[in-house]
Amino acid sequence: MKVMQARLKKHSRQPYFAAAGSIFEKTLFWHLLYDIAAFAAVFVLDPQEDFRLAFGMESLRRVMGRDNAAHRGMCISDSMAALNRPKLMKLWEEVGTNGKAILRTDLLTDSGQNIEVELTFHALDFSGRKMLVCYMNEVRRSDFVEDRLQQLRILLEKIAHGAENKSLFEQIALSVESTMPGLYCIILILNPKRNRFRIAAAPSLSGTQREILDALVSTDLSGCNTECVASALLGRRLFRDDIGSQSCGSVCQQLKVDIGAQACWSEPIFSQADRLLGVVRVYSKQIGLPAGLVLASLRQAAHLSAIVIEREAVAAKKANSKGLEPWEGSHGRQLLGLRLREAAEICRRNDLNMALLFINLDHFKEINVALGFHMGDELLVQAEIRIRNSVRDSDVVERLAGDEFVVVIPPYKGHLNAGLIGEHIVEALSKPFQLENSVAYISASIGIAHYPEDAGDIDSLLDYADQSMYAVKKAGRNGVNFFTRSLHQEVQENLQLNNDLRNALQAGQFDVYFQPIVNILSQRVDKAEALLRWHHPLRGMVSPDQFIPMAEETGVIHEIGDWVFRRAADMAMQWQSLHSGTDGFQISVNMSPLQFMHGSADALWLDHLQAIGLNPKAMVIEITEGLLLNDRVEVMNKLRAFCQAGMQLAMDDFGTGYSAMAYLKKYNVHYLKIDRSFVRDLETDSGDRAIAEAIVVMAHRLGLKVIAEGVETRGQRDLLAAVGCDYVQGYLYAKPMSADEFLMFVGMFEQQAASLERG
Repeated sequence: MKVMQARLKKHSRQPYFAAAGSIFEKTLFWHLLYDIAAFAAVFVLDPQEDFRLAFGMESLRRVMGRDNAAHRGMCISDSMAALNRPKLMKLWEEVGTNGKAILRTDLLTDSGQNIEVELTFHALDFSGRKMLVCYMNEVRRSDFVEDRLQQLRILLEKIAHGAENKSLFEQIALSVESTMPGLYCIILILNPKRNRFRIAAAPSLSGTQREILDALVSTDLSGCNTECVASALLGRRLFRDDIGSQSCGSVCQQLKVDIGAQACWSEPIFSQADRLLGVVRVYSKQIGLPAGLVLASLRQAAHLSAIVIEREAVAAKKANSKGLEPWEGSHGRQLLGLRLREAAEICRRNDLNMALLFINLDHFKEINVALGFHMGDELLVQAEIRIRNSVRDSDVVERLAGDEFVVVIPPYKGHLNAGLIGEHIVEALSKPFQLENSVAYISASIGIAHYPEDAGDIDSLLDYADQSMYAVKKAGRNGVNFFTRSLHQEVQENLQLNNDLRNALQAGQFDVYFQPIVNILSQRVDKAEALLRWHHPLRGMVSPDQFIPMAEETGVIHEIGDWVFRRAADMAMQWQSLHSGTDGFQISVNMSPLQFMHGSADALWLDHLQAIGLNPKAMVIEITEGLLLNDRVEVMNKLRAFCQAGMQLAMDDFGTGYSAMAYLKKYNVHYLKIDRSFVRDLETDSGDRAIAEAIVVMAHRLGLKVIAEGVETRGQRDLLAAVGCDYVQGYLYAKPMSADEFLMFVGMFEQQAASLERG
């Protein structure tokens, strides 16, 4: 390796890890370093110590193929000649000026191979000390990427056309193995009880090897098998760079003998509801951690496997439902059905009553993910014991599925306060659960329906109790609710509205309104927010608060969101064409978190902007605070794509959620929108004035602009102007209006502003 003229000093990282490792590693590397579908590597340099490598050595080691011993004395300039001290000084100055710096260079691996990489630098304030954070991506070969995309298209077509699952899993595994030589991919799926694996695909293993592994996988819960599941439940990948030197289960040890496996890498398979389905496991014949291309293929394989598994589950559910009652999908439910029918017959013959309590555990999913499925199962056992202890010996307690339970109060004469029983259950389940060394807290939502008062048949009884339970969920969880006819009517109306929503876009019932956003100093309309409106043919205007959650739940939010963006972009184009020579106008569009998690809004939207010839700077994406706390790769990739294209980000309803300040810089947010709840009482509440001023001061120090929503009076506007707010939006100026009305309003508003300037 060529000796550099300006070498960086070699330093030990021990002092940093002693003081700050636990905090820094969790906040940065847990979310970024191991989210490697997004980055090949992430590392941190300390400008106060000649840009020494402070964190991220493991990240670089993975890309360079360097072992631990050789890695300890690593210098950045040894592997990337462009990163000498003078260049790093210039990059540091550029970051201070522009907020980031980008550099393409070659990275020399320990095998002597040069990899072209793109480095994106940002500053990070860590415990009062400014650090230089670098995100590294490989500049991948276009022919390889095209080949991978072609493989993906073929697989998706086969999935869509109902190809055999075994064949699909094998092709998914082979696509991972084709990423680089010496890889063996095995796809493991959890059984319904979630306590054993089965092998879905192992295309490169012999029949004998597969038989041996089948036996080991189904019985071995030690070592790597257990850790794969535990890590997956916490959303983690599991990488073992050296099977020989690390504690692994019998499966890994067997493959070390059979195929010469040296390293094992695992990627969890999740359903759309974030339920663990299995693991994609790759064995390498070389010691080390996976490179970026392998990691991207692992991620893709997990997504495809999830599609195949869930498709199989849907088919099985349809098959099982034939000849059974709608709510009977298991032996336990069939027994419950028999008991309910027997009890209903007794009630009918003897003029008696019966009550049914439908119980759902609140926040169980979070416990399952945080502590692992085995802890979740233990919590369910304890929860069932508490439920049984809260009811009478004659009452029937059954667990339906997952975190759902049913309590049947058998035939009785006269009146029984089933609500009191429900309250006892809620109180019992609200107490802490001791799960080995952890303490967990949940609550319960309970719906109650009576036979024959509420329902004349068992199916309706279960359905009505379920509806009542969801009413509790909607009201905030942790409570009891009785079925009422008005509730049933509301459910039916919502169901009909949901059905109408699916056809509303094709029926031309949607429209996009625009609300002006006024520059508080110039008193000109510089921006506008695009707002979706639904003109229902029978109900009239339907509130977005009512139909947007439905659109998100059913998935039609993607199609509707794409349509809204196109309409908003067309408006921005028309607005600018009416003011030739001016390109400062912006239209902001609200984006649902689901559009970040799934779909391809980033590609579709940017393609539309290119097609109509609109500068992406004319569009602003409005997101919520909670979204920024979600470090999923899909979210980060879409945000990055929008920002790199030139679009800007606005954080909506700021101050009402998490207010995670660190994320404002990380995601290059440009605007903060003060929620209307802080604006409403500005003239009478000194606390709201203090909050508004604090938000403005904080935003300006971070280089962000502030937009205040819900401004309705001159007094509110004047107070916001006094604290330095940049823009205001609200009924003081205009309500949301149609596209034609908006353009007319802007023209009149500018004429008035011009008249005031001349006068």
